[in-house]
This record gives sequence, C-alpha cells and structure tokens, in this order.
Amino acid sequence: MMKIEGKDRRDIAIRRLDACLELLDQYIRFLESIPAAGALHPFHLGLIGSVLGEYWEEEVEEVRARLLKGRKIGNEYRRRLLRCPTERVIQVEKEGIGRTLSFLRRSSMKLDRLIGGVRSLSRIDNVDPSLLTIIVAGLPNVGKSSLVSLLSSAKPEVAPYPFTTKEVHVGHMNTTLGMVQVLDTPGLLDRPEKERNQIERKAVNALKNLSGLVLFVLDGSDFTPEDEELNVLDEVLVLGKPTICCINRIDMRNEEKIISIRKELERRNLQWVELSCKTGEGIDVLKDAIESSLNQLFRNRKE
Repeated sequence: MMKIEGKDRRDIAIRRLDACLELLDQYIRFLESIPAAGALHPFHLGLIGSVLGEYWEEEVEEVRARLLKGRKIGNEYRRRLLRCPTERVIQVEKEGIGRTLSFLRRSSMKLDRLIGGVRSLSRIDNVDPSLLTIIVAGLPNVGKSSLVSLLSSAKPEVAPYPFTTKEVHVGHMNTTLGMVQVLDTPGLLDRPEKERNQIERKAVNALKNLSGLVLFVLDGSDFTPEDEELNVLDEVLVLGKPTICCINRIDMRNEEKIISIRKELERRNLQWVELSCKTGEGIDVLKDAIESSLNQLFRNRKE
C-alpha cells in the first residue's frame, strides 16, 4: 500500500484513491497524445504502422476506453468514500483501489508495447514530407550510409556488416533549388513483402510514401549478388519514382559484373553513375546528375 498522509483515515483513503486515478489519467493523456490516423501524412502513418502494427489505432482506442471505464469506477468509489460510515472506509478504499487498478493491470501488456513503440518513434530523425527528398536505397552493406555522409550533413553509422542502418536517418544537402533532405534507409533483402522485418518495412514505407528522387546503390564488387540487387531494383522501379543508379565500389571493381550491370540498366533505360564512396571518385558527377534530376522533378511539380 502506498504511504500517504492525511488528517484522518478517510482523508488518507481518498488521497490514495486519487493517486490511483492520477496514474490512470497519465496513461489516458499519453494515449490521447497519439495522433489519429486521419491526421497523419502517409509516410508517418506507414512509419507508425511498421512499429506498432497494422491495428495500432484500434488498440489505442481499446486501451483508452478501458482506462476511462476504470477512471469512472474510481470516481464512483471516491464519492462513496466521502459519505460512507467511518467503519466502512478501509473496506471501500480496498475495493476502490483494487477495481480501479484492475483496468490498468488488464491493459499493461498493450500499454507497455505502445509506450515502447512511441519511444522508438521519438528517436527517429524528423522527416518533412513537404521537402524535396533524395531517398537512398539498396540492399544491405552496399554503401548507402557512406554515400549519404558524402552527400549531406547526416553522419550515419558505417560498418562492414549488414543492417547497420536500422532507422531512417535524415541529412540535408544544398542544391540550386535550396535545401533538400537526404534519407538513408535500411537495406532491403530480395524477398516477398510479407517476409520483410520491421527494419526493412521502414525503407519500403519511405520509398512508397515520400515523393522525390531515388538513388539506388548497387555493388560493383564481388560482395553482393547481382541478381538479388536487380530484383530489388525492379521492385523499387514499380513505384514510378525518378531513379539514378549508383554503381559503388569501383575501387574494388569486378569488371565483368559492372559490364553486366550496365547492360541491365541500359535495358531498363536508367541513368547511372559509377563511383567509389571510399576514394570519392564519381561523387561530383553524381551531384551534377542529382541537380539535373531534382530540377526536372521540380518543373514537373509546377506543371
């Protein structure tokens, strides 16, 4: 039992019940702070869905309704405490606190999951869907984060193993059109959508729900299977966004693979730049290509 002081036993009981009601109110305020799906941009809606699950809004409302019912019952017991005989105070207090907190206990697992999800969302860089956006995509460990750090103000973690990037990271890049945001997205594996994990779904959400230019990074070395890269590229192209392909690691080039990739990109009528994030070769050429594509994208928007 919580230690609370008061002028008499009835006052202590009311204060204890008030503390329980305040606890419920804190959780209710948290749930009410989560915006309704209809108020969200499709990108933010997809991001919340990827973290909290498909039915997050129904779950929020279910838990909120349960806690509101607990608060209503707690207030009923508070009124009873104000007028019950002195010898009944302890019994009414126990019943009131027990019943009030039972609604919280029954919701604890869902509440913990919602709180954890919202906390993880709060750590994600702020993405402005209204800005011109460059979305850097590709398979894991092909050099996306290194490229983002060369193009923008973002400094994502770079490491020689897959899935270093677990969130969407945002940097900014100066262009002739002003400041644009550059997104470093988690790597995508060549597998069906239903088999993708939460990390991959964040990348898919950015590609689907943000308008802008896609930089699709391909590996010009032996590290990544070409067929898997092309399968994921084709999946991205279905979205219909302007795309520049970046053949990275030409400092470790597999000439036969690069020739094959060129043929495949030609067949798809795609623009590409060959570069090395390690040496910086080709980065200026890529920046010029980005400027040209963004200007075309801006003109198309105005039309």
